[in-house]
Amino acid sequence: MAIDTLEDDQLVQFSGEEHFGKHLDLHHLYERFINMPQFSRCDYASFLDRFNQFQAIPRELKDAAYQGYLTELRDYLASFHRRTRPLLDFPALEARIEAEFQLEWERGMFPGWHVLDEAEWPPASMQARNTRNNPAMDVEGVESPFYCKACCRAFAKESVFAAHQRSKKHLKAERRMRSYLDPRTDAAKRPVALLEAQIVRYTQLLEEEIEATKAFIEKKQVQNPDEIMAEAEEEIPIEDEDEDEYKEPVQSNPKGFPLGWDGKPIPVWLYKLNGLGLEFKCEICGNASYWGPKAFEKHFQEWRHAHGMRCLKIPNTKHFMYITQIEDAYALYEKIKKQSLDASFLPDEDEEFEDRDGNVYSRKTYDFLKKQGLA
Repeated sequence: MAIDTLEDDQLVQFSGEEHFGKHLDLHHLYERFINMPQFSRCDYASFLDRFNQFQAIPRELKDAAYQGYLTELRDYLASFHRRTRPLLDFPALEARIEAEFQLEWERGMFPGWHVLDEAEWPPASMQARNTRNNPAMDVEGVESPFYCKACCRAFAKESVFAAHQRSKKHLKAERRMRSYLDPRTDAAKRPVALLEAQIVRYTQLLEEEIEATKAFIEKKQVQNPDEIMAEAEEEIPIEDEDEDEYKEPVQSNPKGFPLGWDGKPIPVWLYKLNGLGLEFKCEICGNASYWGPKAFEKHFQEWRHAHGMRCLKIPNTKHFMYITQIEDAYALYEKIKKQSLDASFLPDEDEEFEDRDGNVYSRKTYDFLKKQGLA
C-alpha cells in the first residue's frame, strides 16, 4: 500500500511538540507534577531529569493521587514507545518487565520498596508529628515497658497498655506498620511499585529521545524568535531549483505573536480567532491577567484561582464560574446560602397536623391550640 493512499486514521499521529517522534511532549504531566505534594516545584528542563526518580519519595506519601499520576505517565511513555517503534513485540516487552519486577518484589529488594527493619519505624513525618503531640515520646518513653511501637505511644499503667493492645486503633496501626516495613504484605502497594518499574524501564528504552528533548528545551530557552524561525527553515528539505524556484520569505514577529508548533508566529487570523489579544483580569487571583477566552476559562480550575477562593472561604464550585470580582463572589455566596436555607425543611412551618374535624394546621399552630384545649 502506498503512503499516499493511507487514510488519516491509519497514519501514526504525533503532536507538534513531539516533532514526529524526535522529542517527548510531557507538558500536561509536568503541570500535574508541580501541583502534587510528593514533588517539589521546578522548571520543565529539571522535570525531565527527575520525573523517573521515585526512590527519594517517602513511601507513606504514595497515595491514590500519586498512583493516578504514575498511570498517566506510564500510558504516555508506552504509547510513545509503541508509536516510534512499531515493529517491536510489545506484549513480550511488558511481560519481561513484569517478570523482572516480580523477581525483585518477592525478594523484597525493589528500589524504594525494600523491606525495612523495625528500627526504621516510624517514618520521619509521623515521628515528628507524634513527638509534638505526645510528650511521652522521648528516650525514657521508648525504654518504658509499656511502650507501643506501632502507635508510638507510652503508657503509665499496665492495665491501660493491655486494653490499648486489644483496641481497633492499635490493630490498624500494626497493619500500617507492617505494610510500611514490608510492602509485600499489602496488596495495594504492588500495583504502585509495578508502575514505577514500568516507567523506569521505558525511560531507559527512550533515553535517546529524552536527551534530545532536554537539549531541545535548553536550546529553545536561549534562542530568540529569529533564530527559531531560521532553524525551522533549515529543517525544510531543499528542493531542486528547476522544480520550485519559490523561496518562502523569512517571517518577522514585531507584534510578539505566540509561536506555533513549527517555531513560526501564528497567523493574524488565528491570533484574532482565538482572541489572544483580549486581556481578562481576575481580582480573586490577585489581579492576574489571562490572554484569550480559552486561558481565561481554564484558569477557574487551576491552583491559583482555587487558592484565592480558599482564602475567601468560598467553595470553588461551578456556580462561581466567570466570577472574577471578590465583591461579586461574596454576594453570590450569600445568595446561594439564602436559597439553600429557604429550600430546607422547617418542622415548625412545613410539618402539618390534622385534627378529627379534618382541619389542617402547621406544627406551631397545632401545638398552640392543643395547649389551649381547642384541638
